[in-house]
Order: sequence, then structure tokens, then C-alpha cells
Amino acid sequence: MDDDYSFKQQVAFLMSDAFNNQVSSLILRFENLFAQPPADLSSILREGPQAACSEALGPSLLDAAEANPLSIDASVQSLVAGLSTTKDVIHTDVIHNNIIHTDTDKEEGPYITTPFNDFVRRDIGDCLSYALHGSHQTAISRKNTMFSYALLAGSAVRNKLLGTGLINAFIDKGLELPGAITGVKNRREVMAIGVCLVLLVAGSVLVSEWRVYDVELLEKVVKALQLLKEKKQIKYPTGVDLLEVGSFFCALTQL
Repeated sequence: MDDDYSFKQQVAFLMSDAFNNQVSSLILRFENLFAQPPADLSSILREGPQAACSEALGPSLLDAAEANPLSIDASVQSLVAGLSTTKDVIHTDVIHNNIIHTDTDKEEGPYITTPFNDFVRRDIGDCLSYALHGSHQTAISRKNTMFSYALLAGSAVRNKLLGTGLINAFIDKGLELPGAITGVKNRREVMAIGVCLVLLVAGSVLVSEWRVYDVELLEKVVKALQLLKEKKQIKYPTGVDLLEVGSFFCALTQL
């Protein structure tokens, strides 16, 4: 009965205005820090409420990417540096058998703990994935959030904030690889340019990863980039220039 009551209390808090206020307050703090990179995030990551911190970081990074795309790499590096100081922090508010176990009730029975780093990376990955695959403008301009998010995604992979799985799904869709679920037709050029931005930022990391774990995907990407160029499927002038990244990327595969 006590455990069930504790579980309900924790769930009620995570759905409460108090928790939402914590997240909103932390988003503002992170946005201020990301606005002037490099920033020291270690103290706020170690001292802030874990669940709220984790939930606030994804939206904060997206906002930072929109506000200043060219500085997002420095912001990601600041976050990675901050997370490196929290390797000993364990997130303990984990549901197991419908009960949330905390440090105070470890002796009461089985429990599951999650490193704070893993907890944060999962939440950021979910947030960025939703943003990348969500609705975006069809107009190609600097204000299109797709391009900001693509730069963020590439930086997250290059700086080892996130793994390559999220990027693989985006590239699969953006290049319309065989078997991929394609996007809205009038948004395909935007998606393709987004993929080129990701490859510009994180191409060498992706090539190294695919060479070891997914050579078939590497070959499909190279072929798709070549077809984009041959069929002139990217028509926006800057996008055409950016497609030359494809040639650079293909060259990397030969090294």
C-alpha cells in the first residue's frame, strides 16, 4: 500500500504544474547558457532536479539551434563537457513493477537505476528525432527549422552526445533509400538538403561507423547522393552547392 501510494505521488508530481514550472525555469537557464557558448553547465547538471533537467535539455538545444545555428556546435560541446562531470550521478526515480524506487528505499526490494548521462541522452534523442521527422516549412530559407535541427543532429553525433541510430533514420527518409517511408513530396528537397548538412558536419564519423557495422547502408547512401546530383533533384542554388558535400562524402568512403 505504501509503495503504491509513493508511486502515485511520483507520477502525480511528474504531471503537475510544479514539475512543468521546474522544466520551464530550466529551459530558460539552459537557453541563456547556450546563447553564449562555451558555457559551464556542470553545476546546473549536477545540482538541478534530474527529471526536469533531462526534459528541459532537448527543447533548449532546439531553441539554441534555431536562434543561432552556427553556434550550435559550441553549445553541444559545452553540454558534452558538462555531462562528463556527471558520470557518477545516478537517476533513481525509475519505475519497476509499477513502483518508483529511490535511494531511500533500496533496502525494500528490487530496483533499477539509470546513469544520469544515459537518461539525458535518451530524452535529447527522443526530442531531436521528433523534431527532425515533424512538419517543416516547404520553403527553402535560413528560417526553415529543418536546417537548424540537421546541424544540431550532425553536431550531436560528431561530438558523441548521441549515437548514429537517430541520424540513420533521418538519412534513410531524407535520401528516400529503398524501403524508406518517404516524406511529403513538396518537402523532399528540404529533407535532402538537411541530409547534406548532417553529412557536412558528421560525415567522417558516419563513414567510420558504417564501414564497421553497416556497409550496405554506406553503399546505399553513396548511390543515393550520386542520383540526387545526376537527376538534379536539388534545385535551390545553395542546396546545389551543398550537394557537393556528397562528392566529399563519397571521397571519404574511398580513404
